Order: sequence, then C-alpha cells, then structure tokens
Amino acid sequence: MPAKPLLTGAAAVLADIAAGHQAMSANAARVPLGRDGRRLDIGTVHRLWTRGRIGPDGQRILLESAKVAGGGRATTMPAIARFHARLNGLDIGGPSPADLDRAHRGAERRLEAAGL
Repeated sequence: MPAKPLLTGAAAVLADIAAGHQAMSANAARVPLGRDGRRLDIGTVHRLWTRGRIGPDGQRILLESAKVAGGGRATTMPAIARFHARLNGLDIGGPSPADLDRAHRGAERRLEAAGL
C-alpha cells in the first residue's frame, strides 16, 4: 500500500475535521496558549493565521486554518499542536509549507522550460 501523503495547511485542517476533531472558529480558538495560561486575543489568532511566527530555522510558520461556511476561518487542536511543534523545531514528519512552496515553484519552472 502506498504511503498516505502528508497534508499541510487548509487540507490538514479539513482532514482533522473529517477525522472527528472539533473545528474551532477564531472565537473558539481562544484556548489557553498565552503567557501564564492566559487565552490568546482574537487578533493574535488572526495574526498567527496570516503572518505566523518565525521558527528556529528562520522560516515563517503559520497556524494552519481553513475557510468555513459563513466566511470565517477555523483551526483544530491538532493544527495548534503542529504549529507549536514547528515553533520548537520538532520534526513532525512532513515537509514544511516553505519546502512545499519551493518544490511547487521549481516544478513550475521546469514545466515552463519544457514548454508546457
């Protein structure tokens, strides 16, 4: 059986939801993750989705999220765990979003060079 592809970003969040993990909107994502166990402000959660944080290797790390009905965004606890693992430089078993982006751009260059 071929290995299951590792998902990142919105695909990973949607897979988490399909696997039964509860989707959390920006308001519900206010889990105690801040200093001294305080909840994060909604603005902080939005910044983690859009701008992220710089990881130990200097690459930007975004909190994975997906668009949901009603125009909002949602994340899951597994996505928050993956975010924290990346922030701490832990190998989570898959390529980083930056690695995927580089691979995608490289493939586009090769296709363009081949005239496709």
